Amino acid sequence: MRRSNTPKSGRGSYQHASACKHAKEGGWTTGFQIKDAEGEKWLVKLDPKGYPQLITGADRIACTLFHAAGYNLPHNEPVQFTRADLAIDEDLLRGAEGEQFTEADLDELLTRGATFSDGSYSASASHFIPGNVLGAPSTRRRRPGDLNDWYAHTNRRALRGLYVLCSWLNSWDTKDHNFLDTFIETGDSLGYVDHYLLDVGASLGAGGKGPKAPWNGYEMALDLGWIARRLFTFGFVEEPWRRARQESGIPSVGSFESDVFEPGHFKTYIEHPSFREMTDRDGYWGAKIVASFSDAQIEAAVEAAQFEEPRASEFLVRNLIVRRDKIARHWFGRVAPLDFFSTQDGALRFHDLAVEIGLVGARSYDVEVKAVGGRAPARRRILLTSAELPLADLGNGASQLSLKLSVAGSGAKPARVELTRRGSEWVLARVRHG
Repeated sequence: MRRSNTPKSGRGSYQHASACKHAKEGGWTTGFQIKDAEGEKWLVKLDPKGYPQLITGADRIACTLFHAAGYNLPHNEPVQFTRADLAIDEDLLRGAEGEQFTEADLDELLTRGATFSDGSYSASASHFIPGNVLGAPSTRRRRPGDLNDWYAHTNRRALRGLYVLCSWLNSWDTKDHNFLDTFIETGDSLGYVDHYLLDVGASLGAGGKGPKAPWNGYEMALDLGWIARRLFTFGFVEEPWRRARQESGIPSVGSFESDVFEPGHFKTYIEHPSFREMTDRDGYWGAKIVASFSDAQIEAAVEAAQFEEPRASEFLVRNLIVRRDKIARHWFGRVAPLDFFSTQDGALRFHDLAVEIGLVGARSYDVEVKAVGGRAPARRRILLTSAELPLADLGNGASQLSLKLSVAGSGAKPARVELTRRGSEWVLARVRHG
Protein backbone atom coordinates (compact mmCIF):
# COMPACT_ATOMS: atom_id res chain seq x y z
CA MET A 1 0.00 0.00 0.00
CA ARG A 2 0.97 3.62 -0.32
CA ARG A 3 0.11 6.18 2.26
CA SER A 4 1.00 9.76 3.06
CA ASN A 5 2.25 9.28 6.60
CA THR A 6 4.24 6.60 8.38
CA PRO A 7 2.64 4.53 11.15
CA LYS A 8 2.60 6.29 14.47
CA SER A 9 3.80 4.84 17.73
CA GLY A 10 1.21 3.52 20.15
CA ARG A 11 -1.81 2.41 18.11
CA GLY A 12 -1.18 5.16 15.57
CA SER A 13 -4.06 5.73 13.15
CA TYR A 14 -3.97 6.14 9.40
CA GLN A 15 -5.00 9.68 8.61
CA HIS A 16 -5.05 9.49 4.80
CA ALA A 17 -5.97 6.97 2.13
CA SER A 18 -3.40 4.30 1.32
CA ALA A 19 -2.76 2.19 -1.77
CA CYS A 20 -2.12 -1.51 -1.41
CA LYS A 21 1.09 -2.66 -3.13
CA HIS A 22 1.12 -6.39 -2.33
CA ALA A 23 -0.60 -8.91 -0.09
CA LYS A 24 1.64 -10.44 2.55
CA GLU A 25 3.21 -13.74 1.53
CA GLY A 26 4.09 -16.59 3.91
CA GLY A 27 3.60 -17.01 7.64
CA TRP A 28 0.44 -17.47 9.68
CA THR A 29 -0.58 -13.83 9.96
CA THR A 30 -2.62 -11.92 7.37
CA GLY A 31 -1.37 -8.64 5.95
CA PHE A 32 -0.15 -6.49 3.09
CA GLN A 33 2.66 -4.19 2.05
CA ILE A 34 2.45 -0.42 1.96
CA LYS A 35 4.75 2.36 0.78
CA ASP A 36 4.70 5.75 2.52
CA ALA A 37 5.05 9.20 0.97
CA GLU A 38 8.84 9.05 1.38
CA GLY A 39 8.99 5.77 -0.51
CA GLU A 40 9.67 3.70 2.62
CA LYS A 41 8.13 0.23 2.64
CA TRP A 42 6.22 -1.28 5.55
CA LEU A 43 4.62 -4.66 6.10
CA VAL A 44 1.25 -4.43 7.86
CA LYS A 45 0.16 -7.57 9.74
CA LEU A 46 -3.35 -7.96 11.14
CA ASP A 47 -4.12 -9.44 14.50
CA PRO A 48 -6.15 -12.68 14.26
CA LYS A 49 -9.91 -12.24 14.19
CA GLY A 50 -11.42 -11.97 17.65
CA TYR A 51 -8.07 -11.18 19.29
CA PRO A 52 -7.23 -7.47 18.86
CA GLN A 53 -3.70 -6.58 19.97
CA LEU A 54 -2.80 -10.20 20.76
CA ILE A 55 0.16 -10.57 18.37
CA THR A 56 0.64 -6.82 17.99
CA GLY A 57 0.94 -6.33 21.75
CA ALA A 58 3.21 -9.33 22.27
CA ASP A 59 5.40 -8.21 19.38
CA ARG A 60 5.74 -4.66 20.69
CA ILE A 61 6.65 -5.81 24.21
CA ALA A 62 9.06 -8.50 23.00
CA CYS A 63 10.70 -6.15 20.47
CA THR A 64 11.19 -3.52 23.16
CA LEU A 65 12.78 -5.90 25.67
CA PHE A 66 14.89 -7.86 23.16
CA HIS A 67 16.19 -4.58 21.74
CA ALA A 68 16.94 -3.24 25.21
CA ALA A 69 18.91 -6.45 25.81
CA GLY A 70 21.14 -5.60 22.83
CA TYR A 71 19.59 -7.43 19.87
CA ASN A 72 18.69 -5.91 16.48
CA LEU A 73 15.00 -6.08 15.60
CA PRO A 74 12.88 -4.46 12.88
CA HIS A 75 11.13 -1.19 13.63
CA ASN A 76 7.57 -2.35 14.37
CA GLU A 77 4.70 -0.07 15.37
CA PRO A 78 1.15 -0.90 16.52
CA VAL A 79 -1.35 0.76 14.14
CA GLN A 80 -5.09 1.26 13.91
CA PHE A 81 -6.99 2.00 10.68
CA THR A 82 -10.36 1.68 8.96
CA ARG A 83 -11.33 0.31 5.54
CA ALA A 84 -11.86 3.86 4.30
CA ASP A 85 -8.18 4.58 4.93
CA LEU A 86 -7.12 2.04 2.30
CA ALA A 87 -7.00 2.21 -1.48
CA ILE A 88 -5.40 -0.30 -3.82
CA ASP A 89 -2.51 0.75 -6.02
CA GLU A 90 -3.67 1.33 -9.60
CA ASP A 91 -1.04 -0.98 -11.13
CA LEU A 92 -2.02 -3.72 -8.72
CA LEU A 93 -5.70 -3.27 -9.58
CA ARG A 94 -4.94 -3.64 -13.29
CA GLY A 95 -2.50 -6.49 -12.80
CA ALA A 96 0.09 -4.50 -14.73
CA GLU A 97 3.01 -6.47 -13.28
CA GLY A 98 1.40 -9.89 -13.43
CA GLU A 99 -0.12 -9.65 -9.95
CA GLN A 100 -3.71 -8.51 -9.49
CA PHE A 101 -5.43 -7.57 -6.26
CA THR A 102 -9.04 -6.34 -6.32
CA GLU A 103 -11.29 -4.48 -3.91
CA ALA A 104 -13.03 -7.78 -3.20
CA ASP A 105 -9.66 -9.36 -2.38
CA LEU A 106 -8.92 -6.59 0.09
CA ASP A 107 -12.35 -6.90 1.69
CA GLU A 108 -11.90 -10.65 2.06
CA LEU A 109 -8.44 -10.18 3.53
CA LEU A 110 -9.73 -7.73 6.13
CA THR A 111 -12.44 -10.14 7.28
CA ARG A 112 -9.62 -12.27 8.75
CA GLY A 113 -8.36 -9.42 10.92
CA ALA A 114 -9.24 -8.33 14.46
CA THR A 115 -11.11 -5.13 15.17
CA PHE A 116 -11.28 -2.75 18.11
CA SER A 117 -14.54 -1.84 19.82
CA ASP A 118 -15.02 1.05 17.37
CA GLY A 119 -14.69 -1.23 14.33
CA SER A 120 -11.18 -0.13 13.34
CA TYR A 121 -8.57 -2.78 12.57
CA SER A 122 -5.80 -3.86 14.94
CA ALA A 123 -2.42 -4.41 13.27
CA SER A 124 1.30 -3.77 13.39
CA ALA A 125 3.43 -2.07 10.74
CA SER A 126 6.97 -3.34 10.28
CA HIS A 127 9.46 -1.12 8.49
CA PHE A 128 11.44 -2.98 5.85
CA ILE A 129 14.96 -3.67 7.10
CA PRO A 130 17.64 -1.56 5.37
CA GLY A 131 20.51 -3.04 3.39
CA ASN A 132 21.03 -5.89 0.97
CA VAL A 133 19.28 -8.99 2.32
CA LEU A 134 21.65 -11.94 2.70
CA GLY A 135 19.06 -14.32 4.08
CA ALA A 136 18.89 -16.32 7.27
CA PRO A 137 22.29 -17.24 8.72
CA SER A 138 23.30 -20.82 9.36
CA THR A 139 22.89 -21.74 13.00
CA ARG A 140 25.85 -24.12 12.85
CA ARG A 141 28.62 -22.45 10.84
CA ARG A 142 30.04 -19.07 9.90
CA ARG A 143 28.72 -17.01 6.99
CA PRO A 144 31.02 -17.43 3.96
CA GLY A 145 32.59 -14.12 2.95
CA ASP A 146 31.85 -12.36 6.25
CA LEU A 147 35.32 -11.57 7.61
CA ASN A 148 33.86 -10.49 10.95
CA ASP A 149 32.05 -13.78 11.50
CA TRP A 150 34.85 -15.53 13.39
CA TYR A 151 33.07 -18.23 15.38
CA ALA A 152 30.63 -21.03 14.62
CA HIS A 153 27.21 -19.76 15.58
CA THR A 154 26.58 -22.56 18.03
CA ASN A 155 29.51 -21.15 20.02
CA ARG A 156 28.23 -17.58 20.17
CA ARG A 157 27.16 -16.55 23.66
CA ALA A 158 24.70 -14.00 22.26
CA LEU A 159 22.84 -16.91 20.66
CA ARG A 160 23.28 -19.45 23.45
CA GLY A 161 22.25 -16.96 26.12
CA LEU A 162 19.28 -15.84 24.02
CA TYR A 163 17.56 -18.96 25.38
CA VAL A 164 17.17 -17.26 28.76
CA LEU A 165 15.52 -14.17 27.29
CA CYS A 166 13.24 -16.35 25.17
CA SER A 167 12.23 -18.29 28.29
CA TRP A 168 11.42 -15.05 30.10
CA LEU A 169 9.20 -13.73 27.29
CA ASN A 170 7.91 -17.20 26.34
CA SER A 171 9.19 -16.57 22.79
CA TRP A 172 8.42 -20.15 21.83
CA ASP A 173 8.72 -19.93 18.03
CA THR A 174 12.40 -18.98 17.80
CA LYS A 175 13.98 -20.96 14.95
CA ASP A 176 16.37 -20.51 12.01
CA HIS A 177 13.95 -18.48 9.91
CA ASN A 178 13.54 -15.96 12.71
CA PHE A 179 17.03 -14.61 12.02
CA LEU A 180 18.07 -12.41 9.09
CA ASP A 181 21.37 -10.92 7.93
CA THR A 182 21.65 -7.78 5.80
CA PHE A 183 24.72 -6.16 4.26
CA ILE A 184 25.14 -2.42 4.80
CA GLU A 185 27.45 -0.61 2.39
CA THR A 186 29.61 2.10 3.96
CA GLY A 187 30.48 3.99 0.79
CA ASP A 188 34.12 2.93 0.67
CA SER A 189 33.46 -0.27 -1.31
CA LEU A 190 33.29 -2.06 2.04
CA GLY A 191 30.53 -2.61 4.54
CA TYR A 192 29.30 -4.77 7.38
CA VAL A 193 26.65 -7.36 8.14
CA ASP A 194 23.78 -6.60 10.51
CA HIS A 195 22.15 -9.53 12.32
CA TYR A 196 18.41 -9.30 13.08
CA LEU A 197 15.98 -11.24 15.21
CA LEU A 198 12.58 -11.40 13.47
CA ASP A 199 8.95 -12.25 14.12
CA VAL A 200 8.90 -12.22 17.91
CA GLY A 201 5.11 -11.83 17.96
CA ALA A 202 4.85 -15.51 18.95
CA SER A 203 5.75 -14.54 22.51
CA LEU A 204 3.95 -14.19 25.85
CA GLY A 205 0.52 -15.75 25.26
CA ALA A 206 0.25 -15.26 21.50
CA GLY A 207 0.13 -17.79 18.68
CA GLY A 208 -0.22 -17.36 14.93
CA LYS A 209 -4.01 -17.67 14.78
CA GLY A 210 -4.97 -16.76 18.32
CA PRO A 211 -3.77 -17.71 21.80
CA LYS A 212 -0.80 -20.08 21.71
CA ALA A 213 -1.34 -23.83 22.10
CA PRO A 214 -1.16 -24.96 25.76
CA TRP A 215 2.06 -26.93 25.19
CA ASN A 216 3.97 -24.13 23.41
CA GLY A 217 6.88 -23.20 25.66
CA TYR A 218 6.75 -26.53 27.49
CA GLU A 219 7.36 -29.06 24.71
CA MET A 220 8.93 -29.07 21.25
CA ALA A 221 7.00 -30.07 18.14
CA LEU A 222 8.78 -33.43 18.30
CA ASP A 223 9.78 -33.87 21.93
CA LEU A 224 11.32 -37.32 22.29
CA GLY A 225 11.68 -36.96 26.05
CA TRP A 226 7.99 -36.41 26.63
CA ILE A 227 7.03 -38.98 24.01
CA ALA A 228 9.08 -41.55 25.92
CA ARG A 229 7.54 -40.58 29.27
CA ARG A 230 4.04 -40.92 27.91
CA LEU A 231 4.93 -44.22 26.26
CA PHE A 232 6.53 -45.88 29.30
CA THR A 233 3.84 -44.65 31.71
CA PHE A 234 1.02 -45.66 29.32
CA GLY A 235 -0.04 -42.01 29.32
CA PHE A 236 -0.22 -41.75 33.11
CA VAL A 237 2.05 -38.73 33.34
CA GLU A 238 0.99 -35.17 33.91
CA GLU A 239 2.85 -32.70 31.74
CA PRO A 240 3.58 -29.28 33.29
CA TRP A 241 1.45 -27.50 30.71
CA ARG A 242 -1.59 -29.46 31.86
CA ARG A 243 -1.10 -28.13 35.40
CA ALA A 244 -0.53 -24.56 34.27
CA ARG A 245 -3.43 -22.15 34.37
CA GLN A 246 -2.60 -20.30 31.18
CA GLU A 247 -6.00 -18.96 30.14
CA SER A 248 -5.92 -15.29 31.06
CA GLY A 249 -9.48 -14.59 29.98
CA ILE A 250 -8.15 -11.51 28.18
CA PRO A 251 -8.27 -11.73 24.34
CA SER A 252 -5.30 -9.38 23.92
CA VAL A 253 -3.15 -11.50 26.25
CA GLY A 254 -3.99 -15.07 25.28
CA SER A 255 -2.44 -17.96 27.25
CA PHE A 256 0.38 -16.99 29.59
CA GLU A 257 1.43 -17.88 33.13
CA SER A 258 4.27 -17.74 35.64
CA ASP A 259 3.33 -20.17 38.45
CA VAL A 260 4.34 -23.43 36.73
CA PHE A 261 7.08 -21.85 34.59
CA GLU A 262 10.51 -23.41 35.21
CA PRO A 263 13.43 -21.44 33.69
CA GLY A 264 15.56 -24.49 32.93
CA HIS A 265 12.75 -26.47 31.27
CA PHE A 266 11.54 -23.92 28.70
CA LYS A 267 11.19 -25.40 25.20
CA THR A 268 11.03 -23.70 21.81
CA TYR A 269 8.86 -25.17 19.05
CA ILE A 270 11.99 -26.41 17.26
CA GLU A 271 15.19 -26.74 19.25
CA HIS A 272 17.77 -24.17 18.21
CA PRO A 273 21.29 -25.67 17.87
CA SER A 274 22.80 -22.87 19.96
CA PHE A 275 20.32 -23.51 22.76
CA ARG A 276 21.32 -27.16 22.78
CA GLU A 277 24.96 -26.15 23.39
CA MET A 278 24.17 -23.67 26.17
CA THR A 279 26.30 -23.91 29.32
CA ASP A 280 25.71 -22.60 32.83
CA ARG A 281 27.97 -19.67 31.96
CA ASP A 282 25.73 -18.81 29.02
CA GLY A 283 22.66 -19.14 31.23
CA TYR A 284 24.21 -16.84 33.81
CA TRP A 285 25.02 -14.29 31.10
CA GLY A 286 21.41 -14.27 29.92
CA ALA A 287 20.00 -14.22 33.44
CA LYS A 288 22.17 -11.24 34.33
CA ILE A 289 20.52 -9.32 31.48
CA VAL A 290 17.00 -10.41 32.44
CA ALA A 291 17.58 -9.59 36.11
CA SER A 292 18.79 -6.11 35.19
CA PHE A 293 15.29 -5.04 34.08
CA SER A 294 13.56 -3.13 36.84
CA ASP A 295 9.84 -3.30 37.57
CA ALA A 296 9.48 0.21 36.12
CA GLN A 297 11.24 -0.78 32.89
CA ILE A 298 9.00 -3.82 32.50
CA GLU A 299 5.95 -1.65 33.07
CA ALA A 300 7.18 0.83 30.44
CA ALA A 301 7.71 -1.95 27.88
CA VAL A 302 4.19 -3.28 28.47
CA GLU A 303 2.65 0.18 28.38
CA ALA A 304 4.25 0.74 24.96
CA ALA A 305 1.70 -1.75 23.57
CA GLN A 306 -1.13 0.57 24.74
CA PHE A 307 -3.68 -2.18 25.33
CA GLU A 308 -7.32 -1.19 24.99
CA GLU A 309 -8.19 -3.69 27.76
CA PRO A 310 -6.91 -2.23 31.09
CA ARG A 311 -6.46 -5.70 32.64
CA ALA A 312 -3.94 -6.73 29.98
CA SER A 313 -1.11 -4.49 31.15
CA GLU A 314 -1.53 -5.38 34.82
CA PHE A 315 -1.62 -9.11 34.03
CA LEU A 316 1.49 -9.08 31.83
CA VAL A 317 3.56 -6.88 34.14
CA ARG A 318 2.80 -9.10 37.12
CA ASN A 319 3.71 -12.32 35.31
CA LEU A 320 6.84 -10.91 33.66
CA ILE A 321 8.13 -9.79 37.07
CA VAL A 322 7.50 -13.24 38.57
CA ARG A 323 9.22 -14.95 35.61
CA ARG A 324 12.16 -12.53 35.84
CA ASP A 325 12.70 -13.34 39.50
CA LYS A 326 12.40 -17.08 38.88
CA ILE A 327 15.05 -16.83 36.15
CA ALA A 328 17.40 -14.92 38.45
CA ARG A 329 16.97 -17.44 41.29
CA HIS A 330 17.48 -20.40 38.98
CA TRP A 331 20.63 -19.26 37.20
CA PHE A 332 22.14 -17.37 40.14
CA GLY A 333 21.71 -20.61 42.08
CA ARG A 334 23.84 -22.40 39.48
CA VAL A 335 26.52 -19.72 39.02
CA ALA A 336 27.42 -17.36 41.86
CA PRO A 337 26.24 -13.88 40.80
CA LEU A 338 29.43 -12.13 41.92
CA ASP A 339 30.31 -9.64 39.24
CA PHE A 340 31.64 -6.23 38.22
CA PHE A 341 34.99 -6.70 39.94
CA SER A 342 37.33 -3.74 40.41
CA THR A 343 40.47 -2.91 42.37
CA GLN A 344 40.32 0.32 44.34
CA ASP A 345 42.24 1.64 47.32
CA GLY A 346 44.11 -1.62 47.88
CA ALA A 347 40.99 -3.82 47.84
CA LEU A 348 39.11 -6.04 45.43
CA ARG A 349 35.48 -4.96 45.28
CA PHE A 350 32.56 -6.74 43.62
CA HIS A 351 28.78 -6.79 43.42
CA ASP A 352 26.49 -9.57 44.55
CA LEU A 353 23.71 -9.21 41.99
CA ALA A 354 21.22 -11.34 43.94
CA VAL A 355 21.59 -9.03 46.94
CA GLU A 356 21.38 -5.88 44.87
CA ILE A 357 18.10 -6.80 43.19
CA GLY A 358 16.59 -7.92 46.49
CA LEU A 359 16.39 -11.68 45.90
CA VAL A 360 18.34 -12.42 49.09
CA GLY A 361 19.60 -10.55 52.12
CA ALA A 362 23.21 -9.87 53.10
CA ARG A 363 25.43 -12.95 52.99
CA SER A 364 29.04 -14.12 53.37
CA TYR A 365 31.60 -15.26 50.83
CA ASP A 366 34.33 -17.90 50.81
CA VAL A 367 37.54 -16.89 49.05
CA GLU A 368 40.30 -19.33 48.15
CA VAL A 369 43.57 -17.52 47.42
CA LYS A 370 46.50 -18.89 45.45
CA ALA A 371 49.61 -16.69 45.30
CA VAL A 372 52.36 -17.08 42.72
CA GLY A 373 55.87 -15.93 43.75
CA GLY A 374 56.89 -13.93 46.79
CA ARG A 375 56.83 -14.91 50.46
CA ALA A 376 53.07 -15.16 50.90
CA PRO A 377 51.53 -18.55 51.73
CA ALA A 378 50.86 -20.35 48.46
CA ARG A 379 47.22 -21.04 49.43
CA ARG A 380 44.90 -19.65 52.03
CA ARG A 381 41.18 -19.35 52.67
CA ILE A 382 39.28 -16.25 53.78
CA LEU A 383 35.68 -15.71 54.88
CA LEU A 384 34.26 -12.30 53.88
CA THR A 385 31.21 -10.68 55.42
CA SER A 386 31.06 -7.95 52.76
CA ALA A 387 31.75 -7.64 49.03
CA GLU A 388 35.26 -6.32 49.58
CA LEU A 389 38.58 -8.19 49.89
CA PRO A 390 41.64 -6.30 51.23
CA LEU A 391 44.68 -7.14 49.11
CA ALA A 392 47.49 -5.65 51.19
CA ASP A 393 48.30 -8.81 53.15
CA LEU A 394 47.70 -11.26 50.30
CA GLY A 395 50.54 -10.40 47.97
CA ASN A 396 53.64 -10.17 50.20
CA GLY A 397 55.84 -10.02 47.12
CA ALA A 398 53.68 -12.26 44.90
CA SER A 399 53.41 -11.37 41.22
CA GLN A 400 50.01 -12.98 40.64
CA LEU A 401 46.93 -13.89 42.63
CA SER A 402 44.30 -16.45 41.66
CA LEU A 403 41.04 -16.13 43.60
CA LYS A 404 38.02 -18.40 43.71
CA LEU A 405 34.99 -16.64 45.23
CA SER A 406 31.91 -18.58 46.34
CA VAL A 407 28.74 -17.70 48.21
CA ALA A 408 29.02 -19.26 51.67
CA GLY A 409 26.70 -22.23 52.02
CA SER A 410 25.71 -22.22 48.35
CA GLY A 411 26.34 -24.88 45.73
CA ALA A 412 26.56 -22.29 42.95
CA LYS A 413 29.69 -22.47 40.81
CA PRO A 414 32.28 -19.89 41.90
CA ALA A 415 33.63 -16.81 40.19
CA ARG A 416 37.35 -16.99 39.42
CA VAL A 417 39.44 -13.84 39.40
CA GLU A 418 43.07 -13.44 38.37
CA LEU A 419 45.11 -10.41 39.49
CA THR A 420 48.51 -9.27 38.27
CA ARG A 421 50.84 -6.94 40.11
CA ARG A 422 51.73 -3.76 38.27
CA GLY A 423 54.23 -1.83 40.33
CA SER A 424 52.67 -1.43 43.75
CA GLU A 425 49.12 -1.97 42.49
CA TRP A 426 47.01 -5.02 41.68
CA VAL A 427 45.12 -5.01 38.36
CA LEU A 428 42.45 -7.37 37.06
CA ALA A 429 43.74 -9.81 34.47
CA ARG A 430 40.76 -12.14 34.04
CA VAL A 431 37.31 -12.91 35.42
CA ARG A 432 35.46 -16.15 34.73
CA HIS A 433 32.12 -17.43 36.02
CA GLY A 434 31.27 -21.06 36.61
